[in-house]
Amino acid sequence: MCSSSVKMFDIISKLEDCLSSDLFNMLCEGGFKFFKVSNNHKVGDYICYASNRQCALPTLSVLEMNFFEIFPWIKDFIKVNVAPHGFALFLSRSGCFLNGLKDVEMLGSKYGYNSMFINKVFRFSVVEKVSHPDSLINLRLKLTENLVKNVICACGGSFDLCNNKVNETISIKVTNKNSYDNDSINIMVGTVITDSPSITLDSYKSIRMTDIMALCDHKLDPVNVLEESNKILNTSIVFDLLQCNVQRSVTLNLNEEESDKKTSCKGSIFVLYNYARLFSLCARFDDEVTAEVYPALPELQNIDFSVLSLDDEWQIMFDLILYWPSVVKKSIIDIKSGRPKLHLILDFLKKMSTTFSQYYHRTRILTEPRIHLLPALFARMRLLKSLLQVYQNAFKLIDVAPLQKM
Repeated sequence: MCSSSVKMFDIISKLEDCLSSDLFNMLCEGGFKFFKVSNNHKVGDYICYASNRQCALPTLSVLEMNFFEIFPWIKDFIKVNVAPHGFALFLSRSGCFLNGLKDVEMLGSKYGYNSMFINKVFRFSVVEKVSHPDSLINLRLKLTENLVKNVICACGGSFDLCNNKVNETISIKVTNKNSYDNDSINIMVGTVITDSPSITLDSYKSIRMTDIMALCDHKLDPVNVLEESNKILNTSIVFDLLQCNVQRSVTLNLNEEESDKKTSCKGSIFVLYNYARLFSLCARFDDEVTAEVYPALPELQNIDFSVLSLDDEWQIMFDLILYWPSVVKKSIIDIKSGRPKLHLILDFLKKMSTTFSQYYHRTRILTEPRIHLLPALFARMRLLKSLLQVYQNAFKLIDVAPLQKM
């Protein structure tokens, strides 16, 4: 289930260690000194340059053969250039577009999943300090438990639903109590602080629904306004309570008269709005194909991705689509210490929405169906349909049902 996109980021983050390994040095007859520019691969194609003045490097064909013998899957994403005493690694943009989108197409709703917890069995318990069920901290505990379970499942783990207590079972306790169980992974969840100590779950939801209707009423379908507003409410609650590291407390200013001091739900609405905008764009393209205004999308291997030359397009590909599997992995990799970084998924959704919004406003995507415009249209629609899939996969992890139209 682990895509080559995940492995690509693994090698970029560990490149110096990989290329300094005894195996690679033996193949290339000597050690290397590396010169890297931090994060340069995000604004260009250059990753690093390595030099060895002690001896000449092998020919390009031999070096590439040696390099791809060690990392066979990386050849789809990286190209090698050789100088007399060194070599440089570059990202192959066309390769990244083609093979990254191929991963999304092949894995679909499982894109971003990995096998980190394959054959691992987990058992969950939630211990509340506040016994009253009508409290925001209990809701935050439950949302944390659900998200941890979803990500563990996405990483190949399974759950002991019958409490069999077999030796191999990993016990996880989600709690806001200052007591630790040595036999469990303890995820300590910070409290929820509001500007009204007596606020209940119902009053919190009522305040949020009032905010949502004020911001979105004219954008919602009059026939389905209750269903759609409840979807927005559920999304806003997830963003309110999981917006920061779960170990930290969350402060919600809900009764402030001044709007700039009030905790806003605009961020969650912005995410939903841009998903709906992207969904509508893809649906409109499909309708035009059905109406024979546009030809059907060609197969991936028949699309010229070199036409995707805009910085926004590379950012969508590299920072969003290719990076999504790493977000899933990073959000849960520290689970054994009881410190998962679940907020990374919400941060990613906000970043994805901002990036797509900028691209949408700067670029006319559905152009006239002229022959010379079709290559760019096809490449962009393949890119955006993959971005839509990443959106859907992220929403699935946080248990949010997005709106398809706003």
